[in-house]
Amino acid sequence: MSDDLSRRARAVASGSLLLMAVWLLGWSLTSWKPLFLGLLAGTAASFVNAMQMAWRIRWFFRRWNATGRKPVSAGGMAFRFAMAALVALVAVKWPQHVDLVGVLVGLVTAPVMILIHGLISLKRDASHNNGSGKG
Repeated sequence: MSDDLSRRARAVASGSLLLMAVWLLGWSLTSWKPLFLGLLAGTAASFVNAMQMAWRIRWFFRRWNATGRKPVSAGGMAFRFAMAALVALVAVKWPQHVDLVGVLVGLVTAPVMILIHGLISLKRDASHNNGSGKG
């Protein structure tokens, strides 16, 4: 599981950084500065939330394997909600600088990348398993 998690985390990291570079270029080269700044802020928050989730999953299973008991949660979901709310509040407070629609689209980029990566992995694994003659 750790190998698959690391692979997905790397895919989300590289995809998010690439998208943020594109958003930064759009912000610097076009007149749609609030939209691209919103996309940049939302994607950054989405990236941080995805990396925090991957870290929490690794921590959870390390603790579970070490102790044999389910670890007590320390508010990982609250952190992710607060991060999204903070970026959305910035967009509401300064709409002339940060577009709320851009923030909302940016916030869903990491989950969409994880979904796409998972579907590609399933397809790739299914094509590898069909050729082997096993299950």
